[in-house]
Amino acid sequence: MIRKLIKQGGYGLTVYVPQKWVKNNQLKPGDEIEFEEDKDRLIIHIRKKSKIKKELQIDLKNQVESSIRTILANTYRSGYDKIKLLNLEDKDKKEVLKIVEKYMLGFEIDKNKWEIESISEPSYENFENLLQRVFYDLSYVVKNFITEDIEEKVASIQKYDNFLKRAISKNLFNTTNSVFLWQLLSDLNQISRLCLHFKSDLKKLTPIDKEILNKCIEMMDLLVEAYLKKGIEPLKNIHKIDKEILKIKNKSENHKHINMIARLIYISNSPLMGWIMEENNIS
Repeated sequence: MIRKLIKQGGYGLTVYVPQKWVKNNQLKPGDEIEFEEDKDRLIIHIRKKSKIKKELQIDLKNQVESSIRTILANTYRSGYDKIKLLNLEDKDKKEVLKIVEKYMLGFEIDKNKWEIESISEPSYENFENLLQRVFYDLSYVVKNFITEDIEEKVASIQKYDNFLKRAISKNLFNTTNSVFLWQLLSDLNQISRLCLHFKSDLKKLTPIDKEILNKCIEMMDLLVEAYLKKGIEPLKNIHKIDKEILKIKNKSENHKHINMIARLIYISNSPLMGWIMEENNIS
């Protein structure tokens, strides 16, 4: 049986596996296979998945709201399928319900037992589409947070950040270097949160404020371009823009917030570059 190699992304190549073999082994999108090199031969093995659910009990006694959000977010990202909440105080129940509904895709909560469980998680085969959605949503946030309501977009970015990290933790998406991708997701999520925070504390913009914000938009456009093209060339210009921003003397009331956003956009180019280089297998 002969198959042609198909170009994928920058330097990647893909090949279709026989449909009969897929059906006989009851494989579906998102399942993993292993490759074994044997000189000029490449042997494919089916990777057996564990059906054991990861469970965890968490004591929430004397926890504050922000701590509860952090705990639940990280248990979800870590790949736990069932979370039993112990000593949950009445004052925190409303917050827990909101977290599960807004940020834990596919999970439901039993309010009698206060157990959170994976019931109907979305397909992990859409990993790339969801990652692209994060970039597009963040681009909208950076370009419009001064004049538009961005709260829904920021919540969406947080939700998909959690879900994509969960996919990485469960090894349900094959990426050559998940360390870079995890850090990239964290940076993108933090940029959106900074924009939302800045909006709530916004003072009248000065011409210099607007100049730096326009440069933030330029850098964000370059991040999106680099991701879509899976190429590092656009990222070189981010370094040039960052140097231009550092030379600008801004003493407005907004300067701390604006400079933090600009700096984090700049910082996020590093894990994106690392991930692209690993994906394209270049040095």
